[in-house]
Amino acid sequence: MDIWTCDTAALSLLPDDEVNIGSLADEGLQALLESGDISDEQKSKFILAVKTFWTTVHKYATSKLPYKDDLILNSQWIDFFRKVKLNLLR
Repeated sequence: MDIWTCDTAALSLLPDDEVNIGSLADEGLQALLESGDISDEQKSKFILAVKTFWTTVHKYATSKLPYKDDLILNSQWIDFFRKVKLNLLR
């Protein structure tokens, strides 16, 4: 198994409270739930949409991107913030 392999069936079985939707979205959903603006069912539908989105993104990316290209396989992670800092120092 490599980094391009994703068990989409396992993602759909992941409990809603274990899906990482980001802290702002999580706090916003919790606030809406506590204020009564959304129901538990609506929150679950949102989490299902997030799971569906990431599953679809993964399927698309692995079918379209040249992930077996030597350049990509041997490249290192790009640190965007380091690049910005270096550009600002010039």
